[in-house]
Amino acid sequence: MRSKYPRLQKRCVAMNLNINEIFYSLQGEGAYAGAPVIFIRLSGCNLACDFCDTRHQIGTEMSLEDIFKGIIHWPSMILVITGGEPTLQWTRECYDYFKGRGYRIHIETNGTSEDVFADWVTVSPKPSADYRILCRADEIKIVWNGTQGQIARQMIGYKKAIQWLMPMDNADQHIKTAITYCKEHPTWRLAYRIQTALKLR
Repeated sequence: MRSKYPRLQKRCVAMNLNINEIFYSLQGEGAYAGAPVIFIRLSGCNLACDFCDTRHQIGTEMSLEDIFKGIIHWPSMILVITGGEPTLQWTRECYDYFKGRGYRIHIETNGTSEDVFADWVTVSPKPSADYRILCRADEIKIVWNGTQGQIARQMIGYKKAIQWLMPMDNADQHIKTAITYCKEHPTWRLAYRIQTALKLR
């Protein structure tokens, strides 16, 4: 069956990735919160969420070699591939290129693609999305504003994954309702978004 989500043409190693930004910081969310990581944010997404806080449409074409040259001076060996929706560009060849240079690859995806090449898979499910990769998720993160109970209930069967509720903007009202939901549904854990609280970059 043809997917209802548009797909960008996959790129090979010899071609470029459309890069929104690359930066070195601490992971602010989930199981690796507090760990120094290198973020590679890819441009473009196949969803249009009204609560998205990332200007992911803008990008610069870079080769894998140029990306490697730009990150090699940072001491962390964890790459977080994020977006936008990184699976629109990130291929097996990209994974093999950086894995062969010693990096551990984490990917943050909306879960609508089956083509996920990473050592650690974080799925952030969105409303009305067709989740294709949840069975491979290591963790599931929902940006919580108190209205995502239906999405959270759909995740009940994926107990292999660590399940996080992340209060949107760390706002007090979202924290309170997230705490209540976690206490009523103990497969879920509260995740305080330290990048927001500490203004990490």
